[in-house]
Amino acid sequence: MSAIASSVAAEHRQGSAPDAATFALLRERGVPLPALVRSAAGALDPVVSDTVVFLDGGTFEFARHARGGEAERALLIPARDTLDDLSDIVAWSPETGRITSWLGRARLLGEEQLAGFRLDDDAALTVHADLFAWLADMRRGVVVVDPRRAGPGRCCAKRAR
Repeated sequence: MSAIASSVAAEHRQGSAPDAATFALLRERGVPLPALVRSAAGALDPVVSDTVVFLDGGTFEFARHARGGEAERALLIPARDTLDDLSDIVAWSPETGRITSWLGRARLLGEEQLAGFRLDDDAALTVHADLFAWLADMRRGVVVVDPRRAGPGRCCAKRAR
């Protein structure tokens, strides 16, 4: 495991299970419980909750390390690169829709699926409009984290309806 992957895994492990109100909100929006525990490929990649400070530069800091700023609870989702290596953590506030990454490396959630094998020439990867839709689809496809950097991944994607 790379040094970055080790750091990402260590920070992610410090999160806790989402609270009952968050589970209820996710259920209302059609998110099945397995989507909060496993990746689209079935790997154990749980969504956890932690306290973060969203920063102006499009990233976040864990409140336990932050030097000021307004702390809030967010869901943390492990981000993997095109080689399926752990590369970042994405913080998401389901209440506000705010989404950003810790290290600024994640451009998409589901990026590990970009180079995946497809049986049908017309089987494009779905780009979901938001994280609720991505999770409801069991993390199949991608959702944009950083629109400024998401462009190169559009080669094999279709927009969800």
